[in-house]
Amino acid sequence: MSLYLKAKTLVCLLTCYVAIAWLPVQAANGNDGVRTQHVLILSSYHRGYSWTDDIIRGVRKILDDYDKPIALSYEYLDTKRYEESSLYYEHIADLFEYKYDQKPVDLLILSDNSAFDFVLMHRNRIFTNVPVVFCGINNYTPAMRKQIPQSTGVAEFKEMDATLDLIMHLHPQTQKIALICDDTVTCRIDAGLIRQAVIKNYQLELIEMSGDALSFSELLVHLKQLPPKTVVFFASFWRDRVGNSYAAEKILPCVTDSSTAPVYTHADTFLIDGVVGGVLVHGRNQGHLAGKMALRILRGASPESIPVASQSTIPVFDHNALNRWQIDPALLPANAVIINQSPPSLYEKHTGLVWIVIAAFAGLLALVAGLAINIAFRQRAEHALRQSESRFRSLIELSPVPIVLERKAQCLYVNLAFTRLVGSPTPDMLIGHPLLNFFPSEEHEKITAYLNHPKTNRSESVQFELDYLHLDGSRFPSEIHLSVIDLPDGHCSLVFVNDITQRRKAEKEREKLQAQLLQAHKMESVGRLAGGVAHDFNNMIGVILGYTELALQTITSVHPLYTHFQQIHKAAGHSAELTRQLLAFARKQTASPEILDLNETMAEMLEMLKRLMGEDINLSRQPGKNLWPVKIDPSQVHQISANLCANARDAIEGIGKVVIETTNIFWDEDAYTLNSEPFSGEYVLLTVRDNGCGMDKKTLSKLFDPFFTKKKTGQGTGLGLATVYGIVKQNNGYIHVYSEPGQGTTFKIYFPRSAAEGIPKPKQTTMKHAMSGHETILLVEDEPMILDITMTMLKHQGYNVLSAKSPSEAIRIALEYTDEIHLLVTDVIMPEMNGQELAENLLSYYPNLKQLLMSGYTADIIAHHGILDDGINFIQKPFSAEYLSTTVRNILDS
Repeated sequence: MSLYLKAKTLVCLLTCYVAIAWLPVQAANGNDGVRTQHVLILSSYHRGYSWTDDIIRGVRKILDDYDKPIALSYEYLDTKRYEESSLYYEHIADLFEYKYDQKPVDLLILSDNSAFDFVLMHRNRIFTNVPVVFCGINNYTPAMRKQIPQSTGVAEFKEMDATLDLIMHLHPQTQKIALICDDTVTCRIDAGLIRQAVIKNYQLELIEMSGDALSFSELLVHLKQLPPKTVVFFASFWRDRVGNSYAAEKILPCVTDSSTAPVYTHADTFLIDGVVGGVLVHGRNQGHLAGKMALRILRGASPESIPVASQSTIPVFDHNALNRWQIDPALLPANAVIINQSPPSLYEKHTGLVWIVIAAFAGLLALVAGLAINIAFRQRAEHALRQSESRFRSLIELSPVPIVLERKAQCLYVNLAFTRLVGSPTPDMLIGHPLLNFFPSEEHEKITAYLNHPKTNRSESVQFELDYLHLDGSRFPSEIHLSVIDLPDGHCSLVFVNDITQRRKAEKEREKLQAQLLQAHKMESVGRLAGGVAHDFNNMIGVILGYTELALQTITSVHPLYTHFQQIHKAAGHSAELTRQLLAFARKQTASPEILDLNETMAEMLEMLKRLMGEDINLSRQPGKNLWPVKIDPSQVHQISANLCANARDAIEGIGKVVIETTNIFWDEDAYTLNSEPFSGEYVLLTVRDNGCGMDKKTLSKLFDPFFTKKKTGQGTGLGLATVYGIVKQNNGYIHVYSEPGQGTTFKIYFPRSAAEGIPKPKQTTMKHAMSGHETILLVEDEPMILDITMTMLKHQGYNVLSAKSPSEAIRIALEYTDEIHLLVTDVIMPEMNGQELAENLLSYYPNLKQLLMSGYTADIIAHHGILDDGINFIQKPFSAEYLSTTVRNILDS
């Protein structure tokens, strides 16, 4: 290479080196060419005062984002600790004039009113034509901005009304506001705003605790003695009456600890541990707003083009104080800020990063171990498949349901249950067996249709019932479920076969029981018919028996008509026996009262009643303690309970509840009126209540009428509640019903308390041979034929018989008769009064009068006219002359 080329190459290299080295220097020189802007933050108070520091932090947070160099200076007027005066401001102005004459200010940021007032007085002297951004200015008016040209800023409006509204929302029972304040200029303004808000919006009592009247220790004592329903509002307590100065962070923990009420405030500088919060003037928020305005001015905007910000408060609350006073955060405003909450965990802070790392690690792990996992997965899958097949086979094999797997009408697989069902020795013998061979030939077409059914092709189960065949050809009914499943080698049919022989037997048994029930209903109708005709039939039979007996007594056995009369007497006897059998079947026999404990009787009936009610109705019993005894026929208690429970069952649609309750009831004389009947005394109350459909007043008025029913035809006769009413009245009781539509029904039955502890067993009646007598008998019967034959029977035995066709005639005869009447023989049921009432009337005239009641009516009809108590002699029609004479003689001789 020539010397020229070498020199040229060296020059080029040196030129490049110099150029590379010169570029950073030029860049640095170019940066030095941009003038650093000087911003002065002038604060009204002192360094370390939290309000002032918060505003400065807010300003700096915004100015740190400025893309040009800024020199920040800070000055403090310290007016919290030194009283403001013209002389004080003059000294500070002298200092500032000296300091900033050599170092001009490009932008002035003023914090609070003292700084604003200072600049208003000395701006032309120190900060001529310097743009101004103010913040935290109380009592701001547009005129104040005009006093300082080239200015804008943040006006501080303390929203005492909003904080007070919040207090009343969180504590609606508040009646008093305790105001903590002092005599500083700022606090006098704040306290005045609070008083105005209380007077303007709420009728609350204001308790003032001012620093010019209290020492700090006295303030704490007052806070411990606050009345209930009080809330504390802390405005300020910078100085007390003895001249001591306090920092908020020192006194507020003591204030909140001593206060028996929650403490609220208006500025975030007072939101120290224990203070609940409020709609606060927020220093840092004001600093942010002022910083943004300053940034716009530094970038060339005119201050006059920037409107003054008037909204700088935000709702802020302390999490610990909310917990202390049990305030639900859900009641706070939607934009509320809650401080002192538990900091988020590392995972919560960096959730995205954590998951990115996890995902990356998982991806790397998957990449490294992919092949090994794939192999292991295959091995596990094959093992799982073998286990699954084994489990499936075990489940199918051991299933009690016969199962067949079919394809193309042939058995692919059968389980043991199916093998046993059709009678095969082993399952293998059935593999490949045609499926149609298990059905009778007449069913083959139907089975083929089911196998090709559209639902089956859609993998939906098809259910049907057909006869199935054992291998020996015997049939049995079956229920079949058929569906299509997919197997690796194609489609096949899954068939479940259920032997329903027992179910068919149960259905036949149910049909049989239904038929028996219908027969029972028919027999019940026969019983009702028998009860209806019993009275007249018994009367006619009594007449026939009586006259044939008299005829047989007046003629000899050789008389041509003797045999005829015997046959007539025998036929009449058979008819009377037939009537008694029908009445016994219809349960119409005469009542046999006993001393009962209703609790024991109802307990014995409970299971039967539950079966009567059915499974959908909950029947419960609430027995009363120390229940009094009652005297009643147990079968009548059963009849009452069954009728009321059946009535409740029919009133309940679907699921319901029936309660049977017993208790003792005592009423003073004339203390209670039931169905217009006053009654008093000791009663045992039986209550049956349900939650069924209830009844209206019209239905209640006819409830106990015979044959009245609201049920559909064939579901009721209308005699159930009439029978209940008759039994209750027969036993001298009372019944009351309360019901409303949709509210259920309550039956209350009052049985009189029995004074006896037990009832003696009835003595065995010894039928004596019919014998004559001479006593006087008053015979009362409203049926003329019965009256004549009974009178003839008694006269034939030698008795003196006085006959009457009605109770009134009997009373007249008894009053006119001058000798003794020894026995009253009377029908039970007569038009004017019943036999017992007649006997009670005659006893006043003949105290020793003995009684014999007779009736052809059935027991349920007699029940409406009074029960036949112990000691009352009764003879059931029809009766023979011999039985009548023996009964009369026994009564007269007793």
